[in-house]
Amino acid sequence: MASLSIILPLGMIVLAIFIGAMKGKSVNSGWGKLPDAIIFAISAWPIVFAAVVAQGKK
Repeated sequence: MASLSIILPLGMIVLAIFIGAMKGKSVNSGWGKLPDAIIFAISAWPIVFAAVVAQGKK
């Protein structure tokens, strides 16, 4: 589980960088799958956050 508490937050950070790079570009300009990743990240973030905090409290 320790590796997940590192990998999942890093994945969220990478997604945030991609979102920042997308600023000002059309969704149809090659970023077609990114909205799906954003929706997944929004759904997964509470679970990831709870897992990381739980590991930190052990």
